[in-house]
Amino acid sequence: MDVNDCQQRGDMETGMYAATYAESAANRDLLRVPWDFILFDESDSAAKWTPRTEARPNVLLAHAAKKVVYSSATP
Repeated sequence: MDVNDCQQRGDMETGMYAATYAESAANRDLLRVPWDFILFDESDSAAKWTPRTEARPNVLLAHAAKKVVYSSATP
């Protein structure tokens, strides 16, 4: 299974991609991709994410996907 780096891929072909929260927030081109599935790992703070916080790009990214999973080992 190949996982590509979102920061270094401009064409966004079919496949699996990985990015940090900071990388995805900085890459507005990700919002143009019709994502089927997005996994936010270590997202214990996601409940506090709003369109008005510094997490706004990730909130918009979640809205751009058909399915989203938030995972965290933090109780």
